Amino acid sequence: MIKLLSATQNHRPIFVVMAVFTGAILSTLFVRMFSISLADLRGVFGLDVAQGSWLNVALNIAQLISMTLVPWFMVVYGAEKY
Repeated sequence: MIKLLSATQNHRPIFVVMAVFTGAILSTLFVRMFSISLADLRGVFGLDVAQGSWLNVALNIAQLISMTLVPWFMVVYGAEKY
């Protein structure tokens, strides 16, 4: 087990695959939970359906921006650089 976690040149792609799957599952779960709570959020902020739909648009825009910036940050500030 210690051998798997050590920083050697023998990279283990299983950790990368697990990280990608975990990110995909958490992203899907977050979007589902936001969609479920959208009616409550509209009620709390006093928004109608048209105004409340902008909350979903804002969430999608934030995810789109973060999905495009994360690979760039990984290339520029990745663990291999330090």
